[in-house]
Amino acid sequence: MITGKDVVLASQKDLESLFIPEANFELKIELDSSSRHHASVVGTGKNLRIRFSKDFCSAEVADIDAFHFFALIIGHEIAHYMHAHNEHNDQTEFDSKSIEAFTDFFGTRVMMTLITYGQNYIGLYEKLGFKFHSGKVLDSIGTAIAKLSDSLFKTDSKNYPNCISRVGFCAAGVTSFLDKKFGNINIQRSMDALTRIYTAGNLPQLFKLQSDEFDMDPDLIVRSDEVHKVIQGIKLSISQGVKPQYFKYIGTSYHSTEQSREVYIETLISLAKGQGFDLPKLTKKTI
Repeated sequence: MITGKDVVLASQKDLESLFIPEANFELKIELDSSSRHHASVVGTGKNLRIRFSKDFCSAEVADIDAFHFFALIIGHEIAHYMHAHNEHNDQTEFDSKSIEAFTDFFGTRVMMTLITYGQNYIGLYEKLGFKFHSGKVLDSIGTAIAKLSDSLFKTDSKNYPNCISRVGFCAAGVTSFLDKKFGNINIQRSMDALTRIYTAGNLPQLFKLQSDEFDMDPDLIVRSDEVHKVIQGIKLSISQGVKPQYFKYIGTSYHSTEQSREVYIETLISLAKGQGFDLPKLTKKTI
Protein backbone atom coordinates (compact mmCIF):
# COMPACT_ATOMS: atom_id res chain seq x y z
CA MET A 1 0.00 0.00 0.00
CA ILE A 2 1.20 3.49 -0.87
CA THR A 3 0.57 6.16 1.75
CA GLY A 4 0.76 9.91 1.91
CA LYS A 5 4.08 9.53 3.72
CA ASP A 6 5.46 7.61 0.74
CA VAL A 7 4.57 10.49 -1.57
CA VAL A 8 6.12 13.01 0.84
CA LEU A 9 9.39 11.08 1.04
CA ALA A 10 9.48 10.61 -2.73
CA SER A 11 8.91 14.34 -3.15
CA GLN A 12 11.78 15.11 -0.78
CA LYS A 13 14.25 12.82 -2.57
CA ASP A 14 13.23 13.90 -6.05
CA LEU A 15 13.27 17.62 -5.32
CA GLU A 16 16.71 17.41 -3.70
CA SER A 17 17.99 15.55 -6.78
CA LEU A 18 17.19 18.61 -8.91
CA PHE A 19 19.87 20.64 -7.08
CA ILE A 20 23.63 20.44 -7.53
CA PRO A 21 25.33 18.59 -4.64
CA GLU A 22 27.42 21.65 -3.78
CA ALA A 23 24.27 23.60 -2.93
CA ASN A 24 23.53 21.29 0.02
CA PHE A 25 19.83 21.97 -0.53
CA GLU A 26 17.64 20.13 1.94
CA LEU A 27 13.87 19.87 1.95
CA LYS A 28 13.21 19.65 5.67
CA ILE A 29 10.05 17.82 6.65
CA GLU A 30 8.22 16.93 9.85
CA LEU A 31 6.09 13.80 9.63
CA ASP A 32 3.10 12.54 11.63
CA SER A 33 2.38 15.88 13.24
CA SER A 34 -0.65 16.38 15.46
CA SER A 35 -1.36 19.64 13.61
CA ARG A 36 -4.94 20.17 12.42
CA HIS A 37 -3.50 21.25 9.05
CA HIS A 38 -2.73 18.38 6.67
CA ALA A 39 0.32 20.19 5.33
CA SER A 40 1.87 23.54 6.21
CA VAL A 41 5.19 25.36 6.14
CA VAL A 42 6.38 26.38 9.60
CA GLY A 43 9.43 28.10 11.04
CA THR A 44 11.97 30.42 9.45
CA GLY A 45 15.64 30.26 8.56
CA LYS A 46 17.28 27.01 9.61
CA ASN A 47 14.05 25.93 11.31
CA LEU A 48 12.01 26.20 8.10
CA ARG A 49 10.23 22.92 7.36
CA ILE A 50 7.08 21.42 5.91
CA ARG A 51 4.87 19.78 8.51
CA PHE A 52 2.58 16.89 7.54
CA SER A 53 -0.17 15.60 9.80
CA LYS A 54 -0.66 12.01 10.93
CA ASP A 55 -3.83 11.79 8.86
CA PHE A 56 -2.00 12.97 5.75
CA CYS A 57 0.92 10.60 6.28
CA SER A 58 -1.20 7.53 7.00
CA ALA A 59 -3.82 8.08 4.29
CA GLU A 60 -3.90 5.48 1.53
CA VAL A 61 -2.99 6.62 -1.98
CA ALA A 62 -5.13 4.10 -3.81
CA ASP A 63 -4.85 5.22 -7.43
CA ILE A 64 -3.27 7.73 -9.78
CA ASP A 65 -5.92 10.38 -9.11
CA ALA A 66 -5.21 10.20 -5.38
CA PHE A 67 -1.48 10.34 -6.09
CA HIS A 68 -1.84 13.58 -8.06
CA PHE A 69 -4.10 15.00 -5.35
CA PHE A 70 -1.41 14.41 -2.73
CA ALA A 71 1.34 15.60 -5.08
CA LEU A 72 -0.49 18.89 -5.73
CA ILE A 73 -0.80 19.56 -2.00
CA ILE A 74 2.88 18.75 -1.45
CA GLY A 75 3.90 20.84 -4.47
CA HIS A 76 2.02 23.82 -3.05
CA GLU A 77 3.92 23.58 0.24
CA ILE A 78 7.23 23.08 -1.58
CA ALA A 79 6.54 26.33 -3.44
CA HIS A 80 6.11 28.13 -0.11
CA TYR A 81 9.28 26.48 1.21
CA MET A 82 11.47 27.25 -1.81
CA HIS A 83 10.44 30.92 -1.70
CA ALA A 84 10.88 31.26 2.08
CA HIS A 85 7.45 32.90 2.27
CA ASN A 86 7.54 32.75 6.07
CA GLU A 87 10.26 35.41 5.93
CA HIS A 88 7.65 37.88 4.68
CA ASN A 89 5.08 39.52 6.92
CA ASP A 90 1.92 40.13 4.91
CA GLN A 91 0.75 43.72 5.24
CA THR A 92 -2.66 43.23 3.66
CA GLU A 93 -5.09 40.51 2.62
CA PHE A 94 -3.97 41.22 -0.95
CA ASP A 95 -0.41 40.28 0.02
CA SER A 96 -1.61 36.94 1.35
CA LYS A 97 -3.86 36.34 -1.64
CA SER A 98 -1.07 37.16 -4.11
CA ILE A 99 1.32 34.72 -2.46
CA GLU A 100 -1.28 31.94 -2.40
CA ALA A 101 -2.20 32.52 -6.06
CA PHE A 102 1.45 32.33 -7.05
CA THR A 103 1.98 29.25 -4.90
CA ASP A 104 -0.92 27.42 -6.57
CA PHE A 105 0.73 28.20 -9.92
CA PHE A 106 4.34 27.44 -9.00
CA GLY A 107 3.44 24.46 -6.83
CA THR A 108 1.65 22.82 -9.75
CA ARG A 109 4.73 23.41 -11.89
CA VAL A 110 6.83 21.76 -9.17
CA MET A 111 4.53 18.74 -9.29
CA MET A 112 4.78 18.59 -13.09
CA THR A 113 8.56 18.68 -12.81
CA LEU A 114 8.64 15.86 -10.27
CA ILE A 115 6.30 13.55 -12.19
CA THR A 116 8.41 14.12 -15.33
CA TYR A 117 11.94 13.89 -13.92
CA GLY A 118 11.65 12.45 -10.41
CA GLN A 119 12.77 8.84 -10.30
CA ASN A 120 10.94 8.15 -7.04
CA TYR A 121 7.72 9.62 -8.43
CA ILE A 122 8.12 7.49 -11.53
CA GLY A 123 8.59 4.50 -9.23
CA LEU A 124 5.29 5.28 -7.49
CA TYR A 125 3.58 5.48 -10.89
CA GLU A 126 4.82 1.95 -11.53
CA LYS A 127 3.65 0.69 -8.13
CA LEU A 128 0.20 2.08 -8.89
CA GLY A 129 0.24 0.21 -12.21
CA PHE A 130 0.04 3.45 -14.18
CA LYS A 131 1.68 3.54 -17.60
CA PHE A 132 2.61 7.10 -18.48
CA HIS A 133 0.41 8.66 -21.15
CA SER A 134 0.32 12.45 -21.41
CA GLY A 135 -3.42 12.62 -22.03
CA LYS A 136 -4.24 10.30 -19.14
CA VAL A 137 -1.90 12.27 -16.87
CA LEU A 138 -3.70 15.52 -17.70
CA ASP A 139 -7.09 13.87 -17.18
CA SER A 140 -5.97 12.62 -13.78
CA ILE A 141 -4.47 15.97 -12.77
CA GLY A 142 -7.78 17.56 -13.72
CA THR A 143 -9.59 15.09 -11.46
CA ALA A 144 -7.17 15.91 -8.62
CA ILE A 145 -7.69 19.66 -9.09
CA ALA A 146 -11.45 19.04 -9.09
CA LYS A 147 -11.08 17.23 -5.76
CA LEU A 148 -9.15 20.23 -4.38
CA SER A 149 -11.99 22.50 -5.52
CA ASP A 150 -14.37 20.30 -3.52
CA SER A 151 -12.23 20.36 -0.40
CA LEU A 152 -9.24 22.57 0.40
CA PHE A 153 -10.16 25.32 -2.05
CA LYS A 154 -13.52 25.81 -0.32
CA THR A 155 -12.86 28.60 2.15
CA ASP A 156 -14.32 31.96 3.04
CA SER A 157 -10.90 33.33 3.98
CA LYS A 158 -9.98 36.56 2.20
CA ASN A 159 -6.34 35.45 2.28
CA TYR A 160 -6.95 33.14 -0.69
CA PRO A 161 -8.28 33.65 -4.21
CA ASN A 162 -11.76 32.21 -4.69
CA CYS A 163 -12.17 28.54 -5.54
CA ILE A 164 -12.59 28.78 -9.30
CA SER A 165 -9.65 31.18 -9.65
CA ARG A 166 -7.41 28.80 -7.70
CA VAL A 167 -8.37 26.09 -10.18
CA GLY A 168 -7.23 28.48 -12.91
CA PHE A 169 -3.88 29.19 -11.29
CA CYS A 170 -3.22 25.45 -10.93
CA ALA A 171 -4.13 24.84 -14.56
CA ALA A 172 -1.83 27.70 -15.59
CA GLY A 173 0.99 25.92 -13.78
CA VAL A 174 0.42 22.90 -16.03
CA THR A 175 0.49 24.88 -19.28
CA SER A 176 3.50 26.90 -18.09
CA PHE A 177 5.41 23.67 -17.52
CA LEU A 178 4.47 22.39 -20.97
CA ASP A 179 5.60 25.65 -22.60
CA LYS A 180 8.97 25.36 -20.88
CA LYS A 181 9.27 21.63 -21.58
CA PHE A 182 8.69 22.05 -25.31
CA GLY A 183 10.54 25.36 -25.53
CA ASN A 184 7.72 27.33 -27.12
CA ILE A 185 4.29 28.81 -26.54
CA ASN A 186 1.70 26.83 -28.45
CA ILE A 187 -1.83 28.10 -27.90
CA GLN A 188 -3.52 25.00 -29.30
CA ARG A 189 -1.48 22.75 -27.01
CA SER A 190 -2.44 24.90 -24.03
CA MET A 191 -6.11 24.83 -25.03
CA ASP A 192 -6.02 21.06 -25.40
CA ALA A 193 -4.46 20.70 -21.94
CA LEU A 194 -6.93 23.12 -20.36
CA THR A 195 -9.85 21.32 -22.00
CA ARG A 196 -8.77 18.04 -20.42
CA ILE A 197 -8.34 19.67 -17.01
CA TYR A 198 -11.50 21.78 -17.02
CA THR A 199 -13.74 18.88 -18.11
CA ALA A 200 -12.59 16.61 -15.27
CA GLY A 201 -14.70 15.71 -12.27
CA ASN A 202 -17.01 18.45 -11.07
CA LEU A 203 -15.16 21.27 -12.83
CA PRO A 204 -17.69 21.73 -15.68
CA GLN A 205 -20.38 22.30 -13.05
CA LEU A 206 -18.08 24.63 -11.11
CA PHE A 207 -17.47 26.77 -14.18
CA LYS A 208 -21.19 26.80 -14.95
CA LEU A 209 -22.02 28.08 -11.47
CA GLN A 210 -19.03 30.35 -10.80
CA SER A 211 -17.83 31.56 -14.20
CA ASP A 212 -18.54 35.18 -13.25
CA GLU A 213 -16.13 34.81 -10.32
CA PHE A 214 -13.24 33.52 -12.47
CA ASP A 215 -10.72 36.32 -12.07
CA MET A 216 -7.01 35.54 -12.39
CA ASP A 217 -6.04 39.08 -11.49
CA PRO A 218 -2.56 39.73 -12.98
CA ASP A 219 -1.90 42.22 -10.18
CA LEU A 220 -1.69 39.23 -7.83
CA ILE A 221 1.33 37.88 -9.69
CA VAL A 222 2.87 41.35 -9.94
CA ARG A 223 2.59 41.75 -6.17
CA SER A 224 4.05 38.29 -5.55
CA ASP A 225 6.99 39.28 -7.78
CA GLU A 226 7.62 42.30 -5.58
CA VAL A 227 7.51 40.16 -2.44
CA HIS A 228 9.95 37.66 -3.95
CA LYS A 229 12.42 40.39 -4.91
CA VAL A 230 12.54 41.51 -1.28
CA ILE A 231 13.02 37.95 -0.01
CA GLN A 232 15.69 37.29 -2.66
CA GLY A 233 17.67 40.42 -1.81
CA ILE A 234 21.14 40.34 -3.36
CA LYS A 235 21.16 36.57 -3.88
CA LEU A 236 20.98 35.14 -7.39
CA SER A 237 17.99 33.04 -6.34
CA ILE A 238 15.93 32.49 -3.21
CA SER A 239 16.69 28.75 -3.28
CA GLN A 240 20.12 28.52 -4.85
CA GLY A 241 21.71 25.61 -6.67
CA VAL A 242 18.99 24.28 -8.97
CA LYS A 243 20.65 22.27 -11.74
CA PRO A 244 20.72 24.32 -14.98
CA GLN A 245 18.43 21.95 -16.88
CA TYR A 246 15.68 22.34 -14.27
CA PHE A 247 16.02 26.05 -13.55
CA LYS A 248 13.42 26.99 -16.16
CA TYR A 249 10.87 24.95 -14.21
CA ILE A 250 11.68 25.63 -10.55
CA GLY A 251 14.14 28.52 -10.54
CA THR A 252 13.45 31.17 -7.90
CA SER A 253 15.15 34.26 -9.36
CA TYR A 254 12.99 37.37 -9.71
CA HIS A 255 14.00 40.48 -11.62
CA SER A 256 11.05 41.36 -13.87
CA THR A 257 9.95 44.95 -14.39
CA GLU A 258 6.67 46.46 -15.50
CA GLN A 259 8.24 47.06 -18.91
CA SER A 260 9.45 43.47 -19.27
CA ARG A 261 6.01 42.17 -18.31
CA GLU A 262 4.39 44.40 -20.93
CA VAL A 263 6.83 43.12 -23.55
CA TYR A 264 6.00 39.53 -22.58
CA ILE A 265 2.26 40.15 -22.89
CA GLU A 266 2.63 41.82 -26.29
CA THR A 267 4.85 38.96 -27.47
CA LEU A 268 2.28 36.42 -26.29
CA ILE A 269 -0.52 38.21 -28.15
CA SER A 270 1.63 38.37 -31.29
CA LEU A 271 2.53 34.68 -31.09
CA ALA A 272 -1.12 33.75 -30.61
CA LYS A 273 -2.16 35.82 -33.61
CA GLY A 274 0.48 34.05 -35.70
CA GLN A 275 -1.07 30.74 -34.63
CA GLY A 276 -4.56 31.87 -35.61
CA PHE A 277 -5.80 32.98 -32.19
CA ASP A 278 -6.93 36.52 -31.45
CA LEU A 279 -6.22 37.00 -27.75
CA PRO A 280 -7.63 40.09 -26.04
CA LYS A 281 -5.38 42.48 -24.16
CA LEU A 282 -4.69 40.77 -20.84
CA THR A 283 -6.51 42.53 -18.03
CA LYS A 284 -8.00 41.56 -14.70
CA LYS A 285 -11.03 40.17 -16.51
CA THR A 286 -9.27 38.38 -19.36
CA ILE A 287 -6.22 36.65 -17.91
